Amino acid sequence: LATILVQNIGNIILDYIFIFQIGLGAFGAGLATSLSELVSFLLALYLSRHLLKGFSKKIFSYFKIKEVLKKIFNIHLPFILRTLLFITAVATFTNFSSLLGTSFIACNAILTRIMHFSSYFIDGFATTLEGYSGYLVKQKNFNKLKRIFNLALCSTGIFVLIFNSTLIIFSSLILPLFSQSEEVLFLLNSYLPLMLI
Repeated sequence: LATILVQNIGNIILDYIFIFQIGLGAFGAGLATSLSELVSFLLALYLSRHLLKGFSKKIFSYFKIKEVLKKIFNIHLPFILRTLLFITAVATFTNFSSLLGTSFIACNAILTRIMHFSSYFIDGFATTLEGYSGYLVKQKNFNKLKRIFNLALCSTGIFVLIFNSTLIIFSSLILPLFSQSEEVLFLLNSYLPLMLI
């Protein structure tokens, strides 16, 4: 929570400074995103170090940390890869769109925010599945795991269909809430179907 707050609030503050005060435009927006992510990463490292400082070597050896980490990665590797790919895709789009100009970075920022909003709901299904998967794999109850996986997949699919349909049907009402610029709205309407796919 702390790292997410630092990243988002830092991004907003740095966007204001770099774009409106210094006048760096699209480059400033990209710089603000990069710096806020760097500060968030450094905070995560600091918090991890701070939390682990009180543990002794005996506790680590008692819990057999290597075996535990190996089990976690075996079970949760798909979730970790999905998250890494999602973060990489968002960062890549943000950085490349800064090269195309202010309207493109505004369009991509808005589409990314819409995608983030939907991902909070999708992550709810994923987190529930992830929690059950560890428990069920430990019990070797793979039939129930398969049923819960299919339920999570169907729930996610239904949510995505409803979310995408709402965006397409009411795009003329929803998109102007994000920007009044005609150029940005034109880009949003052009690229919204690609984002939804």
